[in-house]
Amino acid sequence: MNRYLKIFFLNVIIIFLFMINPGTQAKTYSLEDCINYALKNSTDINRANNAIERKESYLKQSKSALGPSLNLRINQNTGSSSSHIRSSGKGEWTSNFNTSLSASLSSSITLYNGGKLKNTILKNESNLEAANADIQTKKDNLSMKVLTAYINVLLTKEQIKNSDLQLKSTKKQLEYAEVRKSAGIISNVDYLNIKSQYASEKADSVKMQNKLRLNLVSLMQTINMPVDDSFDVKVPDIQALLDIPAETDVNKIYNTAIGKNSEIKAAEFDLNSAKIETKIAKAGRLPTVSLNGSVDISSRYNKSIENTKEQVTSQIAPGVGVSLSLPILQRGQAKNQITQADIQVKNTELNLMDIKNDLRKVIEQASIDAIAAGIEYEALKEQYQAEQESYNLTEEMFTQGLTNSVDYLTSKNNLVKVENNITQAKYTIILRNKIIEYYLGQPITL
Repeated sequence: MNRYLKIFFLNVIIIFLFMINPGTQAKTYSLEDCINYALKNSTDINRANNAIERKESYLKQSKSALGPSLNLRINQNTGSSSSHIRSSGKGEWTSNFNTSLSASLSSSITLYNGGKLKNTILKNESNLEAANADIQTKKDNLSMKVLTAYINVLLTKEQIKNSDLQLKSTKKQLEYAEVRKSAGIISNVDYLNIKSQYASEKADSVKMQNKLRLNLVSLMQTINMPVDDSFDVKVPDIQALLDIPAETDVNKIYNTAIGKNSEIKAAEFDLNSAKIETKIAKAGRLPTVSLNGSVDISSRYNKSIENTKEQVTSQIAPGVGVSLSLPILQRGQAKNQITQADIQVKNTELNLMDIKNDLRKVIEQASIDAIAAGIEYEALKEQYQAEQESYNLTEEMFTQGLTNSVDYLTSKNNLVKVENNITQAKYTIILRNKIIEYYLGQPITL
């Protein structure tokens, strides 16, 4: 008996541990969870972060260039020499050993170079701001991709719910058909038509489940998550999202977006950087004035090997000066650099214009799509009400044997078609509204 009790309690413990183990439980992800996961695991975002760090290092380097330079140079030489001295018909060789040690400490600072150093700092600051705006653009684009994939999952979930209700209704009708066929109320053909409809809807239900699986996989791949069978998404309050009024005034949306859109900000910073580059290029024609200072310390040791005479000489030589470098003939290099910088400014202006035009076109299309989706949704609701009334009447007539299965199934399929169109329209409205909210600078949430 004790043995069976032990086995029983062991099984209870195992089941309990299994239930509390988070690795065995499905986790449902909200849209915000999916977006955060995508941003954290995106290689493009990480590369953009690396680009920001590189721009920051360039900025630090350009600021350091304003300060003085300081260089220390140390040199040591050791050698010997022999000389022959001839006097009164006699010659004598003498040898000397010498060593020298010298050190030089020099410093230089640029006093004037046409504003090149200052403008280089401004340019690198603008490049850093552009990099920050660029990473925000990448984040926004990725978030919109996640939103689209997430809504596709929600749409498929509701389609499955609709499909299950349809299948349940057809199954119930098939059971009635079996009874009515046995009673001779309907023909065998009508019964087989209902049976065929039920089989077809079962197959559609399986296809819809597969579609949901594929959409979940697509969402996981979008956020760079390894495929996990326990992955699922949270379903928000769809009706509450539909009740939120959409802004469709193109001018209002565009005027708001143009001041908040990160892609436009990046292009504006690029344009500013290009204009500063023109100033830097023009500085190549101007003189450079530098302040220089140095301290030279040297010591020389000399020893005569024959008479062991030693001599040590030391010297300290400080110095300070101003240098002027004036470009006279550059073989057109400075002029060409200015021309190239001016062309880059024009190209950057055109790029900014293209981005603004593309933004306006996208907003115009999004506004039109949102209006069209709303109109279609309202029309479909009216159509659905009419099809529902027609179906209810046809179903009742078929139940009483007053109509055949063809009319009944036609009415049912018309209702199903409108129901699917309404479901599609609902999620189209939500997606279009979210796109407009994004351009209005609102966070991407459900």
